[in-house]
Order: sequence, then C-alpha cells, then structure tokens
Amino acid sequence: MRFATINGLPGVIVDAPEGPVQTTTFELEGDVIRALYVVRDPDKLRHLATDRRRASAIPDDHGRS
Repeated sequence: MRFATINGLPGVIVDAPEGPVQTTTFELEGDVIRALYVVRDPDKLRHLATDRRRASAIPDDHGRS
C-alpha cells in the first residue's frame, strides 16, 4: 500500500505482485471523512503499474457525471 494524491484528494493505492488492485480516496471536510471513493476497475488502474514509484493522479470520475 502506498499513499498518493488522487484527483486532488488524499488516498492510497493498494498493490499486489501483479500490479495495483485498488485505490481509495478520502473526501475530507475539516476533520471529518465525508466520502470514500474506491476504484477496482483494472482498466482504470492499468496505467499505475508502470508508475509504481510516483504517487500520481488517477483519471476517474468517482461515479460522477
């Protein structure tokens, strides 16, 4: 697991030997977590496999239109 900024939000990337398997981001309001966003879609995580050293943003709409 590694910490990252994902779409401007604090989060974590969960890695397995085959590559990233999940990201979780935290939408914060003060000291309160207002929302959690979890991405497990391999197509949305695939680009992270080549960038394991750098905590980078993930293009994802978190279910928003």
